Amino acid sequence: HILFERCAYRLLPQLLGRSRTPVVYGKGYDLGGMYRLNEGLRWQADETMLALAHCLRQNNQISEAIEQLNQLTTKFPKSEHIAEAYFRLGEYAYATGAYDQAIAHYRRVSSAHGQSSFAPHAQYGVGWSLFGKSDFAGCIHAMTELVKNYPQSDVIARGRYVRAMAYHQTGQ
Repeated sequence: HILFERCAYRLLPQLLGRSRTPVVYGKGYDLGGMYRLNEGLRWQADETMLALAHCLRQNNQISEAIEQLNQLTTKFPKSEHIAEAYFRLGEYAYATGAYDQAIAHYRRVSSAHGQSSFAPHAQYGVGWSLFGKSDFAGCIHAMTELVKNYPQSDVIARGRYVRAMAYHQTGQ
């Protein structure tokens, strides 16, 4: 519980004030009960699972973080946080070198949630994952799509840099 307490203290301001449903979590933690500041405070289960996954990742417990996010996507497929959950799954898969899984998660964000703020970052992740697989032509295509589809994104410059590295790898 120490890990959750450390992370929850930092994440608490983000979680407060957005309650619609009580926490429903069956892994031994009563997350709502742990931090009930007053009788009216309740957290959304999907937000809590997302926050717990973030805490687990910060503690290098990647497989447990992935499990949390998979539960979130299964239990709350219409959550307003679903794009972030899939993006994080992509990030965690990339961190473990599971590039094909990362690409699948990232593409789910960009295809199903293309207007999400996570979409350009997911497209960037697709490009990096393809680069990691040494699929330089695929990387070039992914980064070109990033530039074309999200011209105002803050990852454009980095996407162009990765695309240039991929071009260099192909000898072009």
